[in-house]
Amino acid sequence: MRVLCLTFGDATTASTFYRIHQYVAPLASRGIHLEPIPARQFNDWEHIPNYDVVLLQKALLPSGKLIKLRRLSRRLLYDVDDAVWHPHGKKHFFLTNLRKHLRLRTIARAADLCIAANNVLAAYLRSFTKNVVTLPMALNELEWKSRDFAVVGEELRIGWSGHPVNLRYLLAIEEPLVKIQAQFPHTEVVVFSGDMPCFQSLKAVHLPFVQGTEPEVLRTFDIGLLPLPDDPFSQGKSPIKGLQYLACGTTVVASPVGATKEILQQDRTALFAVSLDEWVLRLRELIENPAKLREISLAARRCFEEQFTLTRVAPRLAAILSAASLTAQNEDLLSH
Repeated sequence: MRVLCLTFGDATTASTFYRIHQYVAPLASRGIHLEPIPARQFNDWEHIPNYDVVLLQKALLPSGKLIKLRRLSRRLLYDVDDAVWHPHGKKHFFLTNLRKHLRLRTIARAADLCIAANNVLAAYLRSFTKNVVTLPMALNELEWKSRDFAVVGEELRIGWSGHPVNLRYLLAIEEPLVKIQAQFPHTEVVVFSGDMPCFQSLKAVHLPFVQGTEPEVLRTFDIGLLPLPDDPFSQGKSPIKGLQYLACGTTVVASPVGATKEILQQDRTALFAVSLDEWVLRLRELIENPAKLREISLAARRCFEEQFTLTRVAPRLAAILSAASLTAQNEDLLSH
């Protein structure tokens, strides 16, 4: 079975790697061959009918290309892991916003099936089509191993990991972190990113991002920070960072925004904070109670193993693709 994956980016793009590329090997062992290529680079239109299924990952194609893709595809699937139609950071002009929403509606209605990474996205897509299933984000448990709870450092490490474009979210909670650092001098704040934010007074260690070292670095965090704004884009986001914290057995303090609450569970695998005062209270609660910190860390890893490993999620994707292919084959038989 051959599946053409027209992707949002290449293998270095986080969403494309975690939604497509990491499944290539697991699905190949099941006889399903994924062939990823960035949608913006694709021009081999004449060979599309040779594929059993075409999966469009997150890209919002213009109507001309979409019509052509729909006409040539035996079965067309559309996969999203965040609300790419909403602005991220900068506001959209009115026409840009309208164009993106119209493209989304057109793609959702044209696709035989939409695959959403969380229930927030699924609910939105169902306003255009009833053909929607959810498939959560996943990580390879062989790479994302738990931290060693037997190793206790002298300093308690509070860490943030993320793309430089999201550093503004970390800057928004600088005040609580400064208060925590003043009250608990043995805490160390670490920023694992391509850039270092311009803190006004917070003392932090910058670990420059190196691709492939994420599991190793995040396993050194005792507490992982996941601050998010409460906006439409963040509400639909399935934060891979939160999942990475869970996989490493890192206790998370997070903003309870949208789909984040589907991955993290208050008082079981994470603590939630809304106001700046709550950020101070939640961090203090964990620092002053090592037993609770450990309890939540262990529960976080168990939650990951039960729901979000590649071993558990890959068969679900295989079933979705196989069902789509079988439907296409049946329709071919009926047409003849």
